[in-house]
Amino acid sequence: MALSPSSLEASTSRQQPPRQAGLTTSSKTLVETRSGRSPWYGLDGLPSEAYVIGVAGGSASGKTSVANRVLAKLNVPTVAVVSQDSFYKPLNPEQSKMAFSNNWNFDCEAAFDQDLLKQCIIDLKNCKAVEVPVYSFAQHQRVDETKYLYGASVVIIEGLFVLSDPELRKLLDLKIYVQADSDLMLARRITRDTKERGRDVHGIIEHYLRWVKPAMDNSIQPTAKWADLIVPGQSNDVAVDVVAQHVKRQLDARANRLRSELSKTPMTPAARGAASTSASYETLQSALISRHFTGLSRTPSTSSLSDSSADISNNLTQAILPASVHLLPPTPQLLGLLTIMHDATTSAADFVFYTDRVCQILMEAASSHLPYREKSVVCGGTGRTWKGKVLDTDNVCTITIQRSGSVLENAARRSIPALVQGSLLIQSTQEDGEPQLYDVRLPDSLRRRSSATSSHVLLLDAQIGTGAAAFMAIRVMLDHCVPQENIVFVSILASAKGGIWALARAFPRVKIVLAGVDGGLRKCRIEYPRRGHELEDATRRLQGRAGTGPRRLLSDDEDDDDDDEDEDQEYDEREQEVSRSRTKTIWAITPGMGSIGDRYYRT
Repeated sequence: MALSPSSLEASTSRQQPPRQAGLTTSSKTLVETRSGRSPWYGLDGLPSEAYVIGVAGGSASGKTSVANRVLAKLNVPTVAVVSQDSFYKPLNPEQSKMAFSNNWNFDCEAAFDQDLLKQCIIDLKNCKAVEVPVYSFAQHQRVDETKYLYGASVVIIEGLFVLSDPELRKLLDLKIYVQADSDLMLARRITRDTKERGRDVHGIIEHYLRWVKPAMDNSIQPTAKWADLIVPGQSNDVAVDVVAQHVKRQLDARANRLRSELSKTPMTPAARGAASTSASYETLQSALISRHFTGLSRTPSTSSLSDSSADISNNLTQAILPASVHLLPPTPQLLGLLTIMHDATTSAADFVFYTDRVCQILMEAASSHLPYREKSVVCGGTGRTWKGKVLDTDNVCTITIQRSGSVLENAARRSIPALVQGSLLIQSTQEDGEPQLYDVRLPDSLRRRSSATSSHVLLLDAQIGTGAAAFMAIRVMLDHCVPQENIVFVSILASAKGGIWALARAFPRVKIVLAGVDGGLRKCRIEYPRRGHELEDATRRLQGRAGTGPRRLLSDDEDDDDDDEDEDQEYDEREQEVSRSRTKTIWAITPGMGSIGDRYYRT
């Protein structure tokens, strides 16, 4: 599945006046997405740095062209391009008047907000979401609009003075200088400014001679000595290929594959000791019910029964969990609902009905972890005062991990009617089951850092097995500056092994609210039918192996009697391969409920 460029980047308007396309830096600042984004963090939950490329050079030397060509050559999931032009300092009315009369110097380092640029690159390098300013060349001014960027594994920053600042150079993993003849740059500048920015030739030449050329000779050209690679401003195919291949090698070396390790995350020593006691299943179950788990205060730990115990247990047979996990009290009602959901013979209609009931109980419990404050109200009829509680936050939202997490959405809306909702599309690869981030749709309160730091987020997913999707979703929230303690992960069922322990170690302040826990986690491969386009692709690949098609043509002097039978057998085998169902690696919770999303949506 491929992403559109708008999936991980979008612009946020704030009542800006109408403007002509192509006259702002918004078209230069983007995230190009080609496929899902693999984990960009380690088992400790900390992100791996994005690879940052700096592209410097004179005005109209071809910096933007080189950056875009490198972007096109890189076959990596997400690449961001940021233009230094976006960081021109705002002009006051007097300065703006001088700019329109060609009396303002835009070709000096002082014209740029270098501190804001460096902070932006630091945030992108650390995988955080940023809002990049948008500059209007026609208005000689920033506009009331920003460009939201998130999700880049490679960041390309291009501009006149990208290599001039020592602090900025330290942030760059690869430094490129684009070199072009001065006559060529002047010709390009005249063509660009007359066609795209509505300026007259006389003013362009005057500005060039007064500001641009001296800046090039005295300030920009000397920065070439800091470059790792000097690229010509034209006919640079070889140089672009070299850059692309170098970056690919660097990214391959940083690749993270975590799912198998997440599934094997051990319990704490204390929990292992508790789980290894000789207590019978009945003893553990009795202890669990007698303790009336409310999830509000418990000793840090987990539980995991032996495989033999897991075979006869329901999902509440563990009596020890990490401190960050809050399990609903195992009331007879809840046990009855979960039993129906575990039952493979439950009809589709009944499964939906009882799942909705469990989700409602679960969301009401999860909402208790949001901040509340005291409030006094006047009682109807009696006029007496009653002291109670009211939700104490203006920014609360749910983020659904599509698509299984959406089974919780209706319950969330009923619990908090004014809830703002967003979603993440996280899917597993067929080969090794690693999670990939395909789409990010967040409310404005999370995309703006000023409000994200005070936002509370309910992350919704149906199950936690290895915790790979949950791990990625929490990392996305942290990348948007949502505090750990403001995140509540809500799920119907989890495995006592692996995932919840990995989450608790990496994100100890994130609360996890569960309806039930099953004892086992098993790696397996499942079969499912190919889609139509996948059948076509497989057919073409297999026919390509046979050369000219399903059957090769024989020459007149070739004896085809013996070969014909072999050819038919080979063709039949290829047809079987094309029609064969695909297989996919998954980690199944045992005993488990199967795929809650598939059962709920009857797919």
